[in-house]
Amino acid sequence: MAEATTSLEDSKKIENLILDEIDERTHTKTASVNQPFHKSFNLIKPCENFVKLLSARITDYYLVSSCCKGYTLYTIRFNDFSNPMLVTRRYSDFVTLDKTLKKYGYSIPAKLPAKKLFGNLEPSFISQRHHELKVYLDNLLANTSTAQLTLIYSFLGIKAETVLYLRLITAQTASEKAKAIDALFKFLILPLDERDKILSDLMKTYPLSAFSHLSEAVTSGTNEDPNPPFDFRLAHGMVYTALLDSLKFSDSKVTCQVAGIMSYMLNHTENIRSIVLDSKSVHYLVKAIARLLLDGSLQMLELDVKEIPNRRQEFVLQKIRVNDDIQPDSIQSKSFWSIATEFVVTVMNEVPEIMRLYVDDTTCIEKLYRLTLLQNSEVLYPFTAWLLWLSSFEKDAHLILPNAPTNDLMKRLYKNGDDTTKGLCGAVICSLLYREWFDKSMAPRALGSLIKLMESGNVTNKMHPFHLEQLFGNTSLAYFTTLLSAPLESDVKRFLLELVCSFMLSLFKLEKKGNNLDEIATKPQLYNNKTKELEQLLISYSHQFKNSFWHQGIVSDIPNGVNEFYELYRSNFASVYNTKMYDLSVELSKPLFRTMNSSESLDYLCSVNLLFLPWKSQEKDFLFTVNFGPLLGEAGELFTTNLRLNEVDNNHSLLVDQSDKEEQLGYSLCVSREFVQERLSITKVFITATSAHLESLMEQHENDNETSEAGLNLLKTIFASVKTKITCEENIDSLIHVEQAASLKMFDNFSFGADTLLPPVGPPDFTLVNQLDVCGYSKELGRYLKTVDDLVNVVKFVVTYHALCKERLDEMQQAVTKLKEEQDELAKFEFDDLTLFREEFDKNYKDLVELKNTKSQIILQLQEATTLKQRLNDLIKTNNTKISAAKSQIKHVKQRIKEAPEIKQEAHEKIKLLEIQMAELEENITRATNEIITLQKQMIVADNNKQEVSRQIAKVLEFFSLVNQTKDVDTRFILGHLESMGEYKDLVKDIVQNCISDIQNERILDNKTQSKLADAVLTKSQELQRELENMNRDSLQLQINTLNKQLKTNEEEMYAIKAEIGNTRRSSNINVESLNDIQKTQQVLLDSLEASNESHSDQISHVEDDIVEKQEQLKIKTLEYQQDKQKIKSCKNALLESIKKQREIRITTLGRIISMELLARQIC
Repeated sequence: MAEATTSLEDSKKIENLILDEIDERTHTKTASVNQPFHKSFNLIKPCENFVKLLSARITDYYLVSSCCKGYTLYTIRFNDFSNPMLVTRRYSDFVTLDKTLKKYGYSIPAKLPAKKLFGNLEPSFISQRHHELKVYLDNLLANTSTAQLTLIYSFLGIKAETVLYLRLITAQTASEKAKAIDALFKFLILPLDERDKILSDLMKTYPLSAFSHLSEAVTSGTNEDPNPPFDFRLAHGMVYTALLDSLKFSDSKVTCQVAGIMSYMLNHTENIRSIVLDSKSVHYLVKAIARLLLDGSLQMLELDVKEIPNRRQEFVLQKIRVNDDIQPDSIQSKSFWSIATEFVVTVMNEVPEIMRLYVDDTTCIEKLYRLTLLQNSEVLYPFTAWLLWLSSFEKDAHLILPNAPTNDLMKRLYKNGDDTTKGLCGAVICSLLYREWFDKSMAPRALGSLIKLMESGNVTNKMHPFHLEQLFGNTSLAYFTTLLSAPLESDVKRFLLELVCSFMLSLFKLEKKGNNLDEIATKPQLYNNKTKELEQLLISYSHQFKNSFWHQGIVSDIPNGVNEFYELYRSNFASVYNTKMYDLSVELSKPLFRTMNSSESLDYLCSVNLLFLPWKSQEKDFLFTVNFGPLLGEAGELFTTNLRLNEVDNNHSLLVDQSDKEEQLGYSLCVSREFVQERLSITKVFITATSAHLESLMEQHENDNETSEAGLNLLKTIFASVKTKITCEENIDSLIHVEQAASLKMFDNFSFGADTLLPPVGPPDFTLVNQLDVCGYSKELGRYLKTVDDLVNVVKFVVTYHALCKERLDEMQQAVTKLKEEQDELAKFEFDDLTLFREEFDKNYKDLVELKNTKSQIILQLQEATTLKQRLNDLIKTNNTKISAAKSQIKHVKQRIKEAPEIKQEAHEKIKLLEIQMAELEENITRATNEIITLQKQMIVADNNKQEVSRQIAKVLEFFSLVNQTKDVDTRFILGHLESMGEYKDLVKDIVQNCISDIQNERILDNKTQSKLADAVLTKSQELQRELENMNRDSLQLQINTLNKQLKTNEEEMYAIKAEIGNTRRSSNINVESLNDIQKTQQVLLDSLEASNESHSDQISHVEDDIVEKQEQLKIKTLEYQQDKQKIKSCKNALLESIKKQREIRITTLGRIISMELLARQIC
C-alpha cells in the first residue's frame, strides 16, 4: 500500500516535468502567481469534452508473420486536436498500458482479455479479442482523468508537445492554468532545435518512457508529417477559448504570456490567423496590453523567422538576447508593439464591428491612454495613434480622452511621428474639434495632416460610418465655419471648404433631385413644379455657401470638392436653367419686369445666383451661354480672387504675423470697378441703339401705312414679332410662305461680338430686312391673291395686326423710356477707388516687414551674445579646472623634491633588511631541500623492505597451502619442499623440525601433526603480515609534503622580497632636476590660464553690457512692432470694410444692369 501511495505521488509530480524541463532550458525562474483567478471563472469540463475530441477507437486488425511466429496488430484511429491519426498496437502493448495504470494507482473500470498461449492466431479468437479490446478502451476513456489521459496519449504515440495543450484545456484551478500557459508560452519562444531536445527528454521521462519504444502515430490517409511546421493545435477552438478565458481575470504575467501566444498565432498560417481575427480577439488583446502597461510587467518580445534544417520556416517568439551571435541577415524581427499595431489595424480592416467592442470598457481605455503618456520609446507612437483613432469612434470620446494629456501627446506625436501617425492624430483632432475643449492652435496642423492622410488613401478606406458622421456632420461643419474666421493657413481653409462642399446635406439633396432632370426636360407637365423646387434648393444652397465660406477670405484655386459640385450642377441644371432664362428673356408680362430687381422675384434670384459661381478663363465656354454668355465672355475680371499688393509679396499675401503667414486677402465675389463701368457703358450704347431702332419703326409705321406694299412689308415685320399673339380667326393659309422666312439671316441684338455665344432660340427679327427682300416676298405673296375672299382676309389681317403693332410699339416706347431713366440713375453712381487704401496698406506693410526684420536681427544678435557669454563662462570654468590641477601638480612636485633625501635613506635601510631576510630564506630553503632528499632515501629503503616481506609472506603462504592440502604423506616430501624454498626455508624450518620430531613414525605425517604444522605456518605468516603492516611509509611522505609546502612558502616570500627590493630601488631613484623642470612648466601654464581667465572676464563684462543694450532695443522694437501690427490690422479692416461696401454696391449695380439687359432683350 505504501508503494502504491508513493507511485501515485510520483505520478502527480510528473505533470510538472514539462515546466521544470523548459525552465532548465530557458534559464527562467517561474514567478509566483500574484493574483488569483476570478471566482466566476468557468472552464470546460476536461474529460467529457476532451474524450469526445480524442475519439479513440479500434477500427481494424491484421496478422503479421515473422520467422519464428506471427502476431496481431490492432489499428487505432483517434483525433489529435481534430487532426485524424492512425497507430497500430499489439496485445502486449495493451498489457503494458494496463500494468502502468495499476502501478500508479489509477482505477481501471474494464478488464483486459485473457492471455492464450496456444491458438492465439485463430480467426475466431482474434475477432473475439478485437471486440474485447474495443470494450476495454471505450470503458477506459469513459472513466478517465487528466493524469490518465497523459498516459493514454503516450500509449497512442502522440508527441509530448500535445500534453502542453492537453494541460491547458483541462486545467481547472488557477495554479494549474497558470502553469499550463507558462509552459506553452516558454515552449513557443524556443527555437525548433531546442524544442526537439526538450520533447526528446520528455519522452524519456517516466512514465512516458514506458511507451517510448512504441511506434509513432501518423496522419490518417496521408503520408504527411504528423508534426508540421505550423502548430495545428493552436487552431482548435478549445485551446483558443481557454486562452481568451484566461485573459479575463489573469495576472500580469499570464496576460503577457497569452498576448505573446496570440501574436504568435497572428503571424502563423492562414487558418490560425483567421481564428485570431475574431471580433472579440482584439478586444481581449487590447485589454491585455492595457493590463500589461498598468502592471508595468511587459516583457518585450520579438517575432523572429528562423531557418530550420528541413528548409521550412516557422514563426517563433524569441526573447531579446543581449549577446546574440546570430548573423543579422538570418533573422527578420519585428518588435512586439509593431505586431500589436499590425494586429489592431488588420482586425479593424477585416472586422469593422470590433471598433464598437473595443470601446465598451471606457475605464480600460482611459487607463491605457494615460499610461502611454509615460512611455518614452518612439516604438509606442504608431500603436498609440491607432488606439486614439479607435477611441475617437466613441460618441463620448471627449469624456474618455482627457484634455491636457491629449494635447501633450498630440504634440509629441507630431514632433516625432511619421506621416501616418500625424494623419491619425489629425483625424482624432478633427473629430473632437467641435467639442470646443481641444487646443485650437493644433487645428491647422491637424487638418493639414488629415489632408495628406486622406490623399494617401491610408485611412479613407478604413473610415467607419459613425466616424464620418462625427467628422463631417452638421455640428462639426458649423464649428469649421467659425474656424475660417480665425487666421488659418490657406490649405487648411481649402480643406474645410472641401469638407463642406463634399458633405453638405443640401448637396446630397441636389444630387438626388438631379437624377430626374432628364424626365423633367422631356415632360413639360413636370417642368413647373420640379424646376421651382430645384430653383429654391439652389438658392438655399447658394446663400448658405455664400454666407458660410466663400466670403471668408479664402483665396486659392477652387478645391476639388467645389469643382465636383460645379460639374454636377452644370451637367444636371444647365439645360433647365438655360431654358428658364430664355423664357425669362422673352416673357411678355410687364409686371414681371417692373419687379425685376425685387428680392422677392425667384427668377431674379436665380439669375443673380448664377453669377456667384467662381470663374476661370479656361471655363468661360463651359458656363451658361444663352443669356449670360456675353457677361461671362467679356468680364475677364468679373470674379477677382485677390487684391494684388504690388511689389510686396510674390504670393500676394498679407504677413501680419507667423501664425497667418499664408492668409490671403480678398473676396471671391468682388466685382471689379472697371467691369461695372464697362458694363454700364455697353448698356447705355445698347439702350441708345434700341431707342433709335424704335423710332425708326414708329416712323416707318406712320409713313408706310398708306401704301399696300409698304403695309405688307410692315405686316411681315409685325407678324414675325408677335405671331404668338395672333387672335384673328380668319383664314390665313395664304400666308404660309411668310412662315418660311427661315432662309433669311437671323440677327442677335444681344451678342456684342461674343464669338462663343450660341444664337438665340427665339423668332427672327424682320425689322432689319432690306427692301429687295421685302419686294421679293410681296411678289411671292401676290401669287396667292387670286380671289376676293383671300384679299379680304389679307385686309382683315393687316388691319388687325396694324392695331396690335401700334399697341406693341407704344409698350416698347414706355419700356425704352424706363430704360433711359434707369440708365440716368445708374450713371449717377460713383465707385470709390481703392488705390489709396492699397497704397496705405502697402506702405504700412513694408514698414512692418522692415521692422520685423530689424527685430529678427536684434534677436539674432542677442542670441549670439548670449551664446558668446555662455561660451566664455565655459572657458573660464575649464581654465579653473586646469588651474586647480596645475596647482596640485606643483604642490606635489615640491613635496617630492623636499622628501627626496629622506626617501633615499629609508629605501637604503629597507633594502638592507630585505637582503638579510633573503639570506635567511635561502638558508631555510637549503636545509629543507636536504631534509627532503634524506626522507626520500628512507622511503626507498622502506619500499625495498616492504617488498622483501611481501615475498616472504608469499612463500610462507605457499608452503602453508601445500601443508594444508597433504594428508598422510611422507615427511620427506615436506622436507623436500622446504628445501625448494631456498633462502626462505629458514622462516619455517624450525617449525617443521619441531612438528616432525614429535611424531612417532618419522616417515608418515599424521593428521594431528599436519594440523599442528599448518597452524604453526599460518601463525608465522600472520606475524610476517603484522611486520609488513608496521612498515608505514606514509609518515615519511607526510614529512616530505610538509617540507615541500615550507619550501614553496619560502620561495614565494623570497620572490616577494625581491620584487619589493626592486620597487624600493625604483622609488628611491628621484631625479630632482626633472622635478624642477616639471614645476617650472606647470607654473608657466598656471600663469597663462590665469591671464586667459582675466581676459575672458573682461569680455563677459562687455558682452553683458551689450546684452542689456540689445534687450532694451528689443523691447522698443517689440512695442513698435505691436503698434504697427495694430495699425496694419486697422488698415486691413478698413480695406476689407471698403471692399465689402463696394462689393455690395457693385453687385446691386450688376443686378440692375442685368434687369435692364433682360428688359432690352424683351423689347427686341
